[in-house]
Amino acid sequence: MTILFIILFIPFLIGSWYGLDLLIKKIMKSKYDRRYTIISFAVSIPIVFIIFIYILLSLASMSGAEFKD
Repeated sequence: MTILFIILFIPFLIGSWYGLDLLIKKIMKSKYDRRYTIISFAVSIPIVFIIFIYILLSLASMSGAEFKD
């Protein structure tokens, strides 16, 4: 299940980066600028990584894993 989720996560990462890049370029009214692409990548990666970790933790808790302090 986790491997399937990781395989499905990669297209989600690409789509979120493309969408955020497109949004930033429309706001800045620019066709292509390397700075905006780097900014969108730097913003999207941590956000999507946090979503990924949250979903993995929810999958683990649904399967009955116990988290000890």
